[in-house]
Amino acid sequence: MRPLKGLSLRSRQSQVCEFALNLTNGSTPEETVPTRVRQQLLATWVKAKQLLQQQIGPRLGTEEQVGTPVGIRAPTNALGTGGTNEDVSSVTRVLVALEMYSCNGLGLMDFSVPSLAQNHMCCVIGECRRWEGRCHSHSAPSAAHRKLVKMASECNWSDPLVELQTLTRLTHFAHAARDHETTMACAHKAVEMGVKYLKIFGP
Repeated sequence: MRPLKGLSLRSRQSQVCEFALNLTNGSTPEETVPTRVRQQLLATWVKAKQLLQQQIGPRLGTEEQVGTPVGIRAPTNALGTGGTNEDVSSVTRVLVALEMYSCNGLGLMDFSVPSLAQNHMCCVIGECRRWEGRCHSHSAPSAAHRKLVKMASECNWSDPLVELQTLTRLTHFAHAARDHETTMACAHKAVEMGVKYLKIFGP
């Protein structure tokens, strides 16, 4: 492999992470790694992009990024394109968005989190309180994190621990946004899931 001349350490980190993420995107079964491993790669990649002051595209995936380390042949199918395992892609988008939220407000470059607003998420995950036949919170302004909750609820999670961690992080961000309805819905779902797996794996 030829040396990566003229690239900063941060740029190298970003490119190596992109290569590893593309390699393990699910398009090649033998290269697939556990979700918790990809989660660490994604966290490193997002932080590297922030330090490089590079925004992440609206598809929330490495397929929009340019740059495979010199001397390394890029995988045929990048994340989110034809032939990619859709379960891996959808989970990746949720985890990337969470890392972007986590990195914002720290005094560094803030990520422009794409507009994800849609319906009120307490209804999407079936936890809304109804008043006269309709959710009383539908009149409230929608927020980006609500669509993120919907995205997470539609994912096929292969790792229940990562799913539980995602729910608790979504609870935190909803609370920070003062969206109490969604906060309670996510918290309830997280507790419900935790109890379920305690019964399965407990003594």
